[in-house]
Amino acid sequence: MNEPDIVLADEPTGNLDARAALEVMSILRELNRRGKTIVIVTHDMAMAEHARRIARIEEGRIVSDETVTEPPAATSELRAATSEQRPASSEQQTANNEQREAR
Repeated sequence: MNEPDIVLADEPTGNLDARAALEVMSILRELNRRGKTIVIVTHDMAMAEHARRIARIEEGRIVSDETVTEPPAATSELRAATSEQRPASSEQQTANNEQREAR
């Protein structure tokens, strides 16, 4: 991409674990902070609440359109989630590497 004015993101966190989803939301938030318009389509209200504006659509009609006064900061949630995770033991890392190599 070459610096688009608008980013359309259809279920950008749909198949991601919570940590990766927060990383994506943090990136999208930063792009928005830099002046990009971000349009996210999602069924995940926890991710939608990271937006500054939420429009709910049902059966093709906008049923609500609200401004979020203080969306949570994905970066602080990500830091908290990362600090809660324990690093894998060296035995677990070895097993994970062997599984990857077997594929």
